[in-house]
Amino acid sequence: MKNNGSIKIGLIALLVVGVIAFLFLDKSGADQVADQPILSPQEQIVAEAHQLVAQYDQAIQTEMQTGEVEISTDPSSGQQIFRFKGDSYGTIVQLYDTLNEQLQTLNEQYLAFYIADVQPTPFPTRSSEAANDAYYQELLEQYPDFFDQLLIDGPTVMIYDPQDGIYYQRVIGDAYAKSEIMSAAIERLHQAPQMAKFDQEAHMAQIREILGNPDMHLTFRSIQGLANAPWVTAAGYADDTGVTYWIAIDAGYLATIDPAPMSRVDIPAAHVKNIEDVRSIAEKFASDSSLRFDALQDELLYEEGSKGDMYFFRWDYRNKDWSGTSWAMMPPFLQIGMSADGRLVTYINTLDACP
Repeated sequence: MKNNGSIKIGLIALLVVGVIAFLFLDKSGADQVADQPILSPQEQIVAEAHQLVAQYDQAIQTEMQTGEVEISTDPSSGQQIFRFKGDSYGTIVQLYDTLNEQLQTLNEQYLAFYIADVQPTPFPTRSSEAANDAYYQELLEQYPDFFDQLLIDGPTVMIYDPQDGIYYQRVIGDAYAKSEIMSAAIERLHQAPQMAKFDQEAHMAQIREILGNPDMHLTFRSIQGLANAPWVTAAGYADDTGVTYWIAIDAGYLATIDPAPMSRVDIPAAHVKNIEDVRSIAEKFASDSSLRFDALQDELLYEEGSKGDMYFFRWDYRNKDWSGTSWAMMPPFLQIGMSADGRLVTYINTLDACP
């Protein structure tokens, strides 16, 4: 998240986190180690975030000394801009992406601790949808000031953005948790009228039944339009691994399964099945999960393919004339992505939403 306020340009001082371990300690050294405070899990997460940022910034400084960098000044603000070129840019971009992934993992861990401790309550909804929407707009207008105060209170880190060539202030720890909780509470208030129209427990029971996992723990995430049919509103539920399942609210069917962020499929050679064997698994899941697949299968165009250790199976309704409808640009389809050992990874179904 980029700071909307003033941005301090320059290389941040390194923050060294950790305890130097010695193979042999005398008694005084052992006493010093024993006297050091024990960090809580939350403090450890913040310390690790600082350490990761320090390591990234050390790489920035090294690349500025040994790599290819162009320094300029923004004529409107007077800020210095450091832009890496060639291989130096590729090196820093890769480090930047890795740092973002690591910080996101730490922030999510911290958020879980914070929510467990604070147990935040949602904003109370208003008596009418119009009043609720007005309250939502009021909170949206207040949020920038709320976030600016978080940047002041911290904790924060300064992180170099290789695309823009400058440092941005980033919230971590309590500041991150508060920003995420406030954003979620505002959005939940906005979604309250829609949430009243469906039964979350029924949706979760439906997901467990389709996946054949009656003990699956699910948590409501949000409401949004489907990526491949944005006019279809769906409710999302995440399991403990980060996989998200979307149920189309009006039609009441499983519309999408999104894999966990940053997940990857890497199957040992001994477990790889041929695509013919996996196809039968995909067809069965399509039949079990879709309300219309069996009736429409003979009318659909079928395609399959592979990418790495992933197989994709797609049944498409593009052979029908959808002119003048919402489906003209992207006709209804059902697509299943399975790992080469036969496990379900992704699922997209707009077939059940079409007329």
